[in-house]
Amino acid sequence: MKKIIYSILPLLGVLWLSSCNKDIVPYELSFDVKVFNNAQIEKDTFRVNDTINFKFSGNPDFITFYSGELGREYRNVNRTSQKSYLDTLSFSSKMDTVASSGNGTLKLYVSTNLKAYTQYNTADSLAVLAAGWKDISSRATWATSTTTVSSGKISLNAEAQTDSLVWLAFRYQASPNVAQSSWSITNILLKHTADNATYTLLTPATVVPTTFPSYSLSPGWGVVDLQKRIGTRGWIPYNGTSISATGGPSLVPATGQSYATSASTNRLAVTGSFKDPTSATNVDTWIIAGPIDLSRVYPDYGVQIKNYSENAMTMSKGFYASLKANYTYKFTKAGTYTVVFVAGNATKDGQVSGTKSVTITVR
Repeated sequence: MKKIIYSILPLLGVLWLSSCNKDIVPYELSFDVKVFNNAQIEKDTFRVNDTINFKFSGNPDFITFYSGELGREYRNVNRTSQKSYLDTLSFSSKMDTVASSGNGTLKLYVSTNLKAYTQYNTADSLAVLAAGWKDISSRATWATSTTTVSSGKISLNAEAQTDSLVWLAFRYQASPNVAQSSWSITNILLKHTADNATYTLLTPATVVPTTFPSYSLSPGWGVVDLQKRIGTRGWIPYNGTSISATGGPSLVPATGQSYATSASTNRLAVTGSFKDPTSATNVDTWIIAGPIDLSRVYPDYGVQIKNYSENAMTMSKGFYASLKANYTYKFTKAGTYTVVFVAGNATKDGQVSGTKSVTITVR
């Protein structure tokens, strides 16, 4: 029978603190774990879906369990980045109206050097123009009619290899006083794959953050209008009936104005018109998401299986029959798993902790 491999890092002993010239001894930790089958035979090899019995001894106040499965590995508890160069963007598009003149184009851009700016601030349009955008529209399949079309999987592997944060943008351009096409963009999704796990970096929801840039896992979308318009902006939240412009009163969408719908609809919309009497300038509006870390992953995490009120103690003849002297688990897939238990004690005077690992083979 294969021998169980144990390691403890370390069994922490007494931690001495000093307060008011008096030594204080925090709660000393002792902790051990053994592995048994249902017949109470100690072993380390099991079949898929067998019940594995972990029996504890010692005095830990808390125990957290890491199974060693995907997403539950103790070695990845502090990991937030994992390069794999498997990053794909996808979305759906359709043309709500098709201008006979063909006026109004929608393109997809990516940048790795956009500087921070405040959305809706006209002065910041210079930062957008200076960002060195790359037109990647050709990587996507676009609608040519009112039928919804999937973009397909758009690879961002080339951008991932730069080790830089990236920004994505949809850019709509149209000439004034001419019929303008209108578009809908839905199902926006950016995913990163690493170690056989898939992580969502940009959600399908249309989110207009209150501050921008946003460094959250899914940063949402910000708005920049490169053409100053009277009393309106280019991409802005739209609730279906009115638009609040720069803190002023609600407005019906201006003819020919581009806008973004609310988060609840998961839709970006660019509306055109047959004429735009409010502007004699070209339409050039952007909606931008970022910064995005294409190597971002979620840290692995464990499950707390014992709290302060559940004791695990050793008696002179075997295990003490307390609530948490045992923990059972089943593996649903074959493999070799490094199972880690993190144990700890804490008082008002300090805390001690340690880990115990066992290697389990499942066939």
